[in-house]
Amino acid sequence: MATANAKNRVYLFRLQMLVIDGGLLVLRNLLDQKLNVQNISLSTCLSQENSTITRLRGQNIITQVQYDLLYPLGGHLPSTADFDITLIICLLRSLKCCGFNRKFNWNVIPNASDLSVEADIYRLKLYRNEISHISTTTGIQLKYYSFKWTEIEQILLRLNTSVINPVPNLQQTIGVIKQSPLDPEAEKRIQKEVDEWKKLEKGVEVDLRQVKVDTQVIKEEVKQQHTSIQKVTGKVDKIEERTSEHSELIWGAQNKITDLEVDLRQVKVDDQSRQKELKLQQGKMEDIYKRTSENTELIRGAQNKVTDLEVDLRQVKVDDQSIMKEVKLQQGKMEEIYKRTSENTELVKGTQNRVDDLEKQITKNNESAQKQKEQKEINTQEAIATSKCSVHKYHFKNCNSCCRVVSCLL
Repeated sequence: MATANAKNRVYLFRLQMLVIDGGLLVLRNLLDQKLNVQNISLSTCLSQENSTITRLRGQNIITQVQYDLLYPLGGHLPSTADFDITLIICLLRSLKCCGFNRKFNWNVIPNASDLSVEADIYRLKLYRNEISHISTTTGIQLKYYSFKWTEIEQILLRLNTSVINPVPNLQQTIGVIKQSPLDPEAEKRIQKEVDEWKKLEKGVEVDLRQVKVDTQVIKEEVKQQHTSIQKVTGKVDKIEERTSEHSELIWGAQNKITDLEVDLRQVKVDDQSRQKELKLQQGKMEDIYKRTSENTELIRGAQNKVTDLEVDLRQVKVDDQSIMKEVKLQQGKMEEIYKRTSENTELVKGTQNRVDDLEKQITKNNESAQKQKEQKEINTQEAIATSKCSVHKYHFKNCNSCCRVVSCLL
């Protein structure tokens, strides 16, 4: 039996560590990330929410110790590293600068299908309250431990993935907690926090009882007020009886006034309609007059253009007649030029024939002169040769040596 109780104590210790240490790690990071997203520092947020914090302090929801952590003395800045899980949950659900849904009901257990960040924070708070009331002597049985561990683990993992920069290696940290043995020092630390929760809850319970007392006093006062109201109601009934006689007359007058007001409104409506129609017709007439003026200008412009075109047309006809005369004159000159050109062509052809004949004659003369020149040179050579041969007393035709001499001389 002792062994079973020891194991149950270990299970409870692990659950407490998962909620207190693991939950604090995730929720602290969640608060920091929310402030970063809103681009606001913790001290600025607390300064803006001072009225809310003061109200929570007045209601004993925040203790004096927690209040001093939020607004430390000596010019020091607050830090989420100094906050416990209870204070962080309170800030997350109460401060507007955290950016949570303001319509979420923090006093109603959320549906299982609601997996919002607000719902998971509320579930974690419920588990924190539940395990704080479990006796450390008896602990918790394995089947309840396994179910609650799975639920809390899923809540922490969902909350961690809801921010831009989640807690690193959270799954490994949860695994280490799940395998941790019963540590006396850690158990004392956790038990101290649990005791603080219980003290805070007792203070809230005292305040709640006081609220109930105040509520009872208010109920008695309401009953007295109700009796006074009943007396006043009797007097009002008598006044109503006296005024009922005049009601018919007042209603008749009111009906007549109402009818007159209706008729007057109808007359005003008809008059407004007529005025609108008149303004509409005036606008149309002004538009027609404007368009007529524009069309008149266009017609005048068109007439001027037609007049100019008629003048130009007459001038074109005159110019056309002059051009025709000039064309006929030029045609006559062209015919004369063509005739002269034909005659010149015949002359050119005859001249060309004569030139061809002369070129042929010149070619023949040149050939004859060339032949005569060549013959003359031959005759001269023969004469020289004959004179040389006579010296040697030989005839030119029979002297080979002289022929060679002549060849050399040549």
